Amino acid sequence: MLMRRLLIIEGVTGTGKSRTIAKLVEWGRRAGQPVHVIDEDFIMGSFLEDVRIPSWRERPVFPGLDAGFAAAQRALREDERTLVVLERFHLTVYALFSHWHLVRRYDRALHALQAAQVLLDYRPALIEQRSVLCPERAGWADEMDGYYGGRRLAIAAVRQSQAKRRRALLLSELPYLHLDNSGGNWDDCVAAILAYCGYSFHLPAGGG
Repeated sequence: MLMRRLLIIEGVTGTGKSRTIAKLVEWGRRAGQPVHVIDEDFIMGSFLEDVRIPSWRERPVFPGLDAGFAAAQRALREDERTLVVLERFHLTVYALFSHWHLVRRYDRALHALQAAQVLLDYRPALIEQRSVLCPERAGWADEMDGYYGGRRLAIAAVRQSQAKRRRALLLSELPYLHLDNSGGNWDDCVAAILAYCGYSFHLPAGGG
């Protein structure tokens, strides 16, 4: 079985990317499997602000994607056992700036590295609770309302953003796993991801 070594975890805020990645890191620690995470702040950089600037939209550049891809290449070279996890990548860019031709080169470069994607998803009825109210993030709802211009617009924007990620899965050359984790069962979610990547979530007796 192919052991996938480069994985992109995608999804809108509230789908559980950070919790899932934390579980993957904890699994790696217990299993003796190196897991190297490149977080979304490093990869996205100033993109969320840049995308709203007309001059940037006329001549878009993606230094965060360039830096994230280079970091992934380095991590893969440095340890052939490492599972490299990118928290968001070009699907997020496409969701907010929907010009696939601008991110196709990243998709092809990732395909050459045998990368795979995981899109975390949930039922549409959970958008406000999980992605806008986001109870674990103080002040997040106010930020979302301010950024999008109101609660209804924020909910609509999240719905559209996730729909564009689903569409991008079909445009991409990368293999993918589309997971509905509406129930928030992180162990099941991580077990499915690891099985998809060729690993076992369940350690042998005495393994942890």
